[in-house]
Amino acid sequence: MEASAHVNSLAARARILRALPGQLTPAKLADPAASLAAIRALDAFCLTAADAIDAHDAASRADRDAIEDGSEALDRFVAHVERACDPRGGGDLASRAAAATLLGRCARDCAPRRFVTSLARWGERLQGLVKPDKTADATVAAVAAARAMCEILRRAGAMMDVPGVRKEAAVVVQRALPAILAWLDDNDSDPDAAAAALDFIKAALVGHPAALRPKADALERSLVRAAYSEGGVFDTAVHQSVISCVATFPRIGSAPTANAGGAPADSARAWSSTCRRALIAVHLNLDLALEGAEPMNAGASSKAKLEPAGEEPPPPIGFDVVTQIDGVNGRPSSPVALRRAIAMLRVIAAMLRTALPTAAAAPVPAELILAAARRTLDCDGAGASTAPGLPAIALRVETLAALPDAHVAAADVVVALVECGGVAMTALAGPVARLVDSCLRRGDGSGRRKEGGGVGGGGGWGTCAGVRVAMYAVAAAAARRMGAGAVAGDLAAAVVPAAARDAVLGWDGSGAPGASSSAAAAARRASKTSTTDGKKRKKGKGGAWGTAGAAEMEEYIASGGLIDRRGGVAGGGFAAATAAVRAAALDCLEAVLTSAGAALKPSVRTLADAAAAEAASAAVAQATAPPSSPAFLEASTPAQLAVRAAAYDALLASVLAPRPFRPTNLALASALFRRARTFDPALARVAGRAMLCLEAVVHPAAPPLHPRAIAPPRELLYGGGGDDGGGWDGDVGGGAGREIAWGDGPSWGDERGADEEPPAKARKVDREDDEDDGEDEEMAEEMAEEEEEEEEAGEEEDEGAEEEEEREEKPAAEPEPAAAPVAEPVSPTSPTRRSRRLSGGAAAEPPALDPPPAAAKKKATKAAAKRKNVAESKVEVDTRKEEVAEPKVRPSLGSGKAAVQVQLSDSDSDGELPEIVDDFE
Repeated sequence: MEASAHVNSLAARARILRALPGQLTPAKLADPAASLAAIRALDAFCLTAADAIDAHDAASRADRDAIEDGSEALDRFVAHVERACDPRGGGDLASRAAAATLLGRCARDCAPRRFVTSLARWGERLQGLVKPDKTADATVAAVAAARAMCEILRRAGAMMDVPGVRKEAAVVVQRALPAILAWLDDNDSDPDAAAAALDFIKAALVGHPAALRPKADALERSLVRAAYSEGGVFDTAVHQSVISCVATFPRIGSAPTANAGGAPADSARAWSSTCRRALIAVHLNLDLALEGAEPMNAGASSKAKLEPAGEEPPPPIGFDVVTQIDGVNGRPSSPVALRRAIAMLRVIAAMLRTALPTAAAAPVPAELILAAARRTLDCDGAGASTAPGLPAIALRVETLAALPDAHVAAADVVVALVECGGVAMTALAGPVARLVDSCLRRGDGSGRRKEGGGVGGGGGWGTCAGVRVAMYAVAAAAARRMGAGAVAGDLAAAVVPAAARDAVLGWDGSGAPGASSSAAAAARRASKTSTTDGKKRKKGKGGAWGTAGAAEMEEYIASGGLIDRRGGVAGGGFAAATAAVRAAALDCLEAVLTSAGAALKPSVRTLADAAAAEAASAAVAQATAPPSSPAFLEASTPAQLAVRAAAYDALLASVLAPRPFRPTNLALASALFRRARTFDPALARVAGRAMLCLEAVVHPAAPPLHPRAIAPPRELLYGGGGDDGGGWDGDVGGGAGREIAWGDGPSWGDERGADEEPPAKARKVDREDDEDDGEDEEMAEEMAEEEEEEEEAGEEEDEGAEEEEEREEKPAAEPEPAAAPVAEPVSPTSPTRRSRRLSGGAAAEPPALDPPPAAAKKKATKAAAKRKNVAESKVEVDTRKEEVAEPKVRPSLGSGKAAVQVQLSDSDSDGELPEIVDDFE
């Protein structure tokens, strides 16, 4: 029986589960490799879901026995893991931690019935490990148990409709919360313990917010204290978890102060109240941080709206956390206050990105949020006079160093606000445009180059690349969410010139083609003014294996080499910042062209198109550099990869955005994307999809690539039939210079291939269509001839009597045989009747029963002569038409009954498929 258990059999589960308890003893669980192997086996074979299959659904008796053995073995395995988690049992902290991890994996993957029945028991075992003891607050086993309880809370949150699950989950949350908050309040705690505590709080806020209402005040204080903590690094995952927990806090349903008064739970009202209290905290911290760097009473109007007169002002978020941190009469320093303001700005941005503002229709104080962001962005660190007549005071260096982070956080708040409001933010399009314009102008730098890049030959030295990237992100978000009407005016006029310059010339303006940088110019001037001995120095061999040394390097630098204009890895941090700004500028151009390309002014649109073309050309040239060149290594960096991706997107948007005439970058885009698809493997997929989009622009009405939708080869199309009348022309003639119609088009339901139908048959179908079209014309001509014959018969009645008398005087003679009617000649190209085509010529007149009189014979002879003249003149006209004009082509994509009237030119379908060449010389 054991030998029949292979890796794909149901019996393998029972065999592995029976062996795991013996391998997971307390001594072996202390080894991390043993517990890791057990976890991998649980995941690979889905061992914890062994009882998810009902034995009655088995296809055979062997499968039923294997399912029953697996369920029984799983029971023994879970019991063994529960005993290992018991704090009163044997084993050290490492073995208990491994057992807690295994129990959390069981809670995540086991069958729903087992989870519901074991929820209370597992929670009790894990709570015993989480509770702090006398020696340490957060042990390894306690951290593992907290993470296992997170798995329980996440799964229980999705099963709240099962009776008893809500109550048991609330018990788990409320019993473990005191220890979790103690870990969070301890500044000296392990980062892993803090991360585990934040995961537990986030799982409780999302799945079981009602269980946290009794401890809402303590929870808010702990979270805000962790966000204000000076010991934490603001860009770490722990700080991001704190920000996420504070942003999710309104799910509890009410503000802590309102909850104490018994107000009903309302998540929308709680969100609006928490947002206002966070704004109050932002302004309080900015008052302390920017003292002396902004005019007095800055932001007074916003603070007045947040704290209405005559009402008790709501407390800032966190209540008296500032007093608890800094002491009773303490006052935080300017850099500390600025870091706290940055934390609250990030909290507001995270709150705007949650589902509550839109799903719960929460009132968003958009104007107050924008005012707080504008106040932060308006401060550039320059000394300002607090009152008229007082001297300006310089800002502290620590505060000046932290200002770029504050500007980035404020810009992120604006981005989140625009994304949250969408078209409802159109009323604030003007203030947002002025804010972006002001920040981009100031971020351009105060210094000007004497030579180099920039508009009009001058460019600025920017110092805060992150702020410039953030402002381009604001403009891009506004372009995508506010609509074309709000973007095509002031915002596009302000952001497109700056974005075009940064996308082409680079952030500092040193990327202009053919322009030298200031360092190179200074080196050339130094080399010209330096004294030399007048002798020409011998140059050493360059290259990695050459003999060039320090002297040759100095000579190269002094000669004005472009070594300081390197990008990618060789350019260092300055080049990385330039690449980030370039990518952000291209993304902004793509957003403006996509949302409002057709509504832009001609000058603005032309500038955006030119910038997209220049940037994409440079990107493709760099990406297709030889692998042996340094440019290849520089192009392979993530920063340059992001620049190329943004350049491709901007060029595609430039081509696809509507214009009154043919897109100017269409030919360039086709060539660049085709080259990038072949020689840029990192972005070949992006270039391929771009080529597919351009195909719809170049050939908007192209037929499907089906064998019957393609014209025949040139030699068959123009070469003629031959003596045997075969080929595409059939028995009509040479057919030189004549195109062949597609006829009824492809037959999509026909199972036969295109090669099974002979060419003569296809030609015959075309001739039948032409002949059927000519039947109506010939019938109309015959009716006109009959009317003319009746008029001639009326004119000859007067002459009938005289002719009768003359015939009576003459002797009787044998009647002449009736002349055979002359067959009408058939033109090779003119349509004929179907009956005449089948009989090989014109049908003969039926013989008369009685000999016609002389008048009837004369009339018949005149009518026959007239028809003969009409036929001869018709043949001449048709022959001249055939020599002058080509036959009408009626292609069709359907059954042929409703042909699409499209005239194909020689360039569209000349009988040969276009040659695809992927080699570029």
